[in-house]
Amino acid sequence: MERLVKTSDAIILDKKTPFNRKSSPSAVSISEIPKSAYELDKYQNEKGDVNFLIEGEVFKSEVRELKNTNLLTMSIFDKDDAITVKRFIRAPKDVALAKEVKVGDIIQVSGRAEYDTFQKEVTIMATAFYQIERPKKFERIDKAKEKRVEFHIHTKASPMDAVTSITDYVETLESWGHKAFAITDRNGLYAYPELHKAIKGKKIKPIFGVQLDYVDDEAFGLPKTIMKIFYLKKQSIPFLTLKLQVFHLQEIKL
Repeated sequence: MERLVKTSDAIILDKKTPFNRKSSPSAVSISEIPKSAYELDKYQNEKGDVNFLIEGEVFKSEVRELKNTNLLTMSIFDKDDAITVKRFIRAPKDVALAKEVKVGDIIQVSGRAEYDTFQKEVTIMATAFYQIERPKKFERIDKAKEKRVEFHIHTKASPMDAVTSITDYVETLESWGHKAFAITDRNGLYAYPELHKAIKGKKIKPIFGVQLDYVDDEAFGLPKTIMKIFYLKKQSIPFLTLKLQVFHLQEIKL
């Protein structure tokens, strides 16, 4: 596949290209790139070069029209970290090819690390980037003869605690042959509507739970106790010996 665009200042997509500088960048993980202006200056003073070659998956891509040019901004991640990649592009063919970069593409980027005063972080100003074949995805399977029942799953409804949707959990656990699972989001039941939709037509049984911060109102202070309540087959199962009020799911219209 030959879609290489050659101009005096840009080489984009689909073919490995060397730097115009004498230095040759080494492929590194994103986590090895300095994170702050101070670390970047220190790295340059010690190494003498801040050109890097990185590889990752695109999770955000945007081409923004400016007054005299266009700005391609991509966010990519590898197994350890993530970084923003930028490139000013002018030629119409370059702009068209840049717009073809989609979320989920695997790309390699060579470029110079710079501290972006707008984003207040180190970014990569790309000299060249090209798409590479996506490696075969490793799919985990559960080989256990007797399947477990997970009693403590947090979803995206637990901010800063989890990043997976309940739909993804249901699809995965169903494919693994699990019979049941419980969600225990922190201080909220916000995932219940999505859970209600996700389990339709599935064999796996949901256990509706919640993880609540318990505060002693007689000695008010930071939460000291965490309690978890599950509702299954019209019975409540408290995990701690506390005086609780148990909600009944059939009284909640989803």
